[in-house]
Amino acid sequence: MEASKHFNLAEHLQKRRKEERKYANDLLWENIEAGLWNALGRVSQHKLTDAEKVEFQIDHCFPILAQFFIVSGHAIQFIEDDNVREVLQFGASRRIGSIRIAVERIITTAPPNRKKRLSLEEREGVSDSILLLYVHMLGVLDAFAIALFRAQKTKVNVSERSVDLLKKSFRKEIGISEIDELIEKNDSWLMRIKENLRNRYVHRIPPYVPDGRFTPDEMIKFSSLEKEKFDLIEAGDFGGAERLRAEQDAIGVFEPVLSFSEDKSYMLLHPTILDDTFRFVCLVFDLLEITLPLFSARRSPE
Repeated sequence: MEASKHFNLAEHLQKRRKEERKYANDLLWENIEAGLWNALGRVSQHKLTDAEKVEFQIDHCFPILAQFFIVSGHAIQFIEDDNVREVLQFGASRRIGSIRIAVERIITTAPPNRKKRLSLEEREGVSDSILLLYVHMLGVLDAFAIALFRAQKTKVNVSERSVDLLKKSFRKEIGISEIDELIEKNDSWLMRIKENLRNRYVHRIPPYVPDGRFTPDEMIKFSSLEKEKFDLIEAGDFGGAERLRAEQDAIGVFEPVLSFSEDKSYMLLHPTILDDTFRFVCLVFDLLEITLPLFSARRSPE
């Protein structure tokens, strides 16, 4: 018998391994898809109260974000074109990971049932996490715009530095109707993210989590302790000042809102963060399903 016809166990096992890894990846992707749309349908039910929606999103939607980070990163690493893969791996996937960490930090530090006021360090941590969330959301879309430009640069009459998936002129240049329809469908939400949140963090006075909510009597006591605290600091009694600060921390309750200094408005913290994050995951999932087949041949898992 010719040597070429001999059964090669090593090749057979390698082929089986590739097939099983592909099957596992496809199954995980399908599970994420089913989880997204099932969760979206449940959250959209009008009979759920706002508190129930927040609880459901924390219990079901946030785990989907963690899974999506793994699945999207796995899919991106098999794009054949090095330049496209690089910008999605380090420009999109890395930001999705940061978003996951930011949302986890917000929910862990300031859960919906929290009553105690946030400490200064906690407020700064939550505020910084919200900043990362909204800046990175549009950063992920920028990475997709650059990837599309690199994949079709011979057809696109713009420079890489000027690409923007939110601009209709750029979407017209790349000529992919599914992407244009997807962005148009989410246009009002994307404009709110860009103008009301991302641009305020980047270009104007950033939104913030307030110190807390106080009754009139609590505010009087808090202000009195504040004056005493600074008197002790001036006298060099830092231990006494720290004790007064601890006493201040026990006054008032946590106010779960995101405040805007410029127009004295606010947004409810948990519904805003969770709704925006979940909608972002749905949008990026759709983007991946549209764009992955366009980014050249995908490498097989080894």
